[in-house]
Amino acid sequence: MATDGEVVASELIAIETLAHEAGLHPELVRRLIGLGLVEPGGGTSAAPLFRHEDAERLGRAVRLRRDLGYQRVLIPAIHQSFEV
Repeated sequence: MATDGEVVASELIAIETLAHEAGLHPELVRRLIGLGLVEPGGGTSAAPLFRHEDAERLGRAVRLRRDLGYQRVLIPAIHQSFEV
């Protein structure tokens, strides 16, 4: 059983599953990861693993990008909106 802040390995998912749950192409998910919108919760650098909740976060980021228009300067604002 996981305690506060811990994630059980079975609760983590691969990039492909994350992309599927978010309804996004895996390459777009990799780009969003590169921008720092989500961080791996485990795994290795070659095979990072993520939380199921990260799919919702990525979906929100894509909706914000779509609604606000893609401007690279908005990425920090989108990232900051997740911290609130």
